[in-house]
Amino acid sequence: TEDRIELLNKIGFDWDNVQLKRSQHQWNERYQELVCYVEKCGNIRIPRNPQNATLADWTHKQRQDYKQLQKGEKNKLTEDRIELLNKIGFDWDNVQLKRSQHQWNERYQELVCYVEKCGNIRIPRNPQNATLADWTHKQRQDYKQLQKGEKNKLTEDRIEL
Repeated sequence: TEDRIELLNKIGFDWDNVQLKRSQHQWNERYQELVCYVEKCGNIRIPRNPQNATLADWTHKQRQDYKQLQKGEKNKLTEDRIELLNKIGFDWDNVQLKRSQHQWNERYQELVCYVEKCGNIRIPRNPQNATLADWTHKQRQDYKQLQKGEKNKLTEDRIEL
């Protein structure tokens, strides 16, 4: 009734959704934390370590929510939030996948140089070549898996190289 509303108003009753306010506050806190990280480190590649775990999880969640929005699914990522993240250069793509592709390309170029220098792909397992030797071994394993019809990260494009 009006009397009850008036009594609640007198004591400063909050008529808004408290959980929604808390969620908005937490999002804003993480966003400010991300802004500080970008100012300090110059990028948005948050390493997954105990010090940055919360922020790394939060940025991953933003990417997931963005993908859901693109599929037409509703979530808490608003246009305003997207705009704020875009302002600081937020990368909406899967950073881990990009890193993996970059590392593969680096190893491939290292292998090309080795072949040009040594004339073969028989990489000795020694401290100097350990990473490249392990990588070529992994490519052979992945290729065998593909031959069996099993999924892995070795794509047709990579095989053609």
